[in-house]
Amino acid sequence: MMDFLNLILEPLQDVLLKFKEFAPNLLAMLVIMLLGIILARIIRFVLVKFLTAISFDNWCDRMGFTTLMRKGDLWGKPSAILGAMVFWLLIIVTLMVGLGALQIPAIDNLIGQFFSYMPRVFSAVLILLIGYVLAGFISRGVLIAAVNSGYHYAKLLAEAIRTLLILLILAMTMEQLQI
Repeated sequence: MMDFLNLILEPLQDVLLKFKEFAPNLLAMLVIMLLGIILARIIRFVLVKFLTAISFDNWCDRMGFTTLMRKGDLWGKPSAILGAMVFWLLIIVTLMVGLGALQIPAIDNLIGQFFSYMPRVFSAVLILLIGYVLAGFISRGVLIAAVNSGYHYAKLLAEAIRTLLILLILAMTMEQLQI
């Protein structure tokens, strides 16, 4: 009977020992996540108040970014959207740091790959934004030139060029992301 009890209790003791080794790492991860979420909310609040104080929304209206956002079906204020983007970026970084506190080799490898991929994501977003603005500018230039030269299908030509440029920009973005 004692052999049977030892057979059952030994694996449970091993699990308890492993949990005792893992518990401080888990607690550290939970504390990092809690502090990170609180800090991200504070930074979002301060950033939105700061952007509102310097009239960032009015500047976006004058520069045409608000119109561009509306075309992309974003109906919030630019300051609130920028605050939300910063918030979620901080949440993702907090999650990665929190998972790193667990000290699991597979997760540490994944975190390393994530942070080495971030510059590619940043440059892909820049390519996408600048390309979208340039595609609209070139499309409008083609439309004006075609209308001035009396071309009957000027709008169709301008939209075709805009569509082809956006496809090229999407291909460049996917190439940058290595998709």
